[in-house]
Amino acid sequence: MTLLLRLCELLSSWKRCFSDHRTFRRAKEHALALLVCLGRRTISRSICVLGRQFRNWTPEYNLFSRCRWKPHSLFDAILERIPELLSPHQPLVVALDDTPCRKTGKHIRAAKMLRDPLSPPYHLNLCYALRFLQAVM
Repeated sequence: MTLLLRLCELLSSWKRCFSDHRTFRRAKEHALALLVCLGRRTISRSICVLGRQFRNWTPEYNLFSRCRWKPHSLFDAILERIPELLSPHQPLVVALDDTPCRKTGKHIRAAKMLRDPLSPPYHLNLCYALRFLQAVM
């Protein structure tokens, strides 16, 4: 089985997260487009990869801004498939990464003062940032 077929099979489990088949198709297309786009992974770059840069972008942005689906449910569909990939005696290994995303505006609720990862070990520097925690299995 090729990697693309395996990824499409994995993304097909997202179907139950969407009430409309067109929304599911659009989300699946954007997920695949974001994998191959160059530079920053933005919605506009994804639209260009899909070849829709000369069409109306409203439906594409509505997928992300007016969603009637829960983004967290996309991860539930993937997490349910983990037991079939592991043998019963194999441990589950998870790598965690804590990444600060610097912010300058004071009206961002979740932003706070964090330790600057670029500061030298002998001097503590702080930066105003959002904290993103990523887990990889």
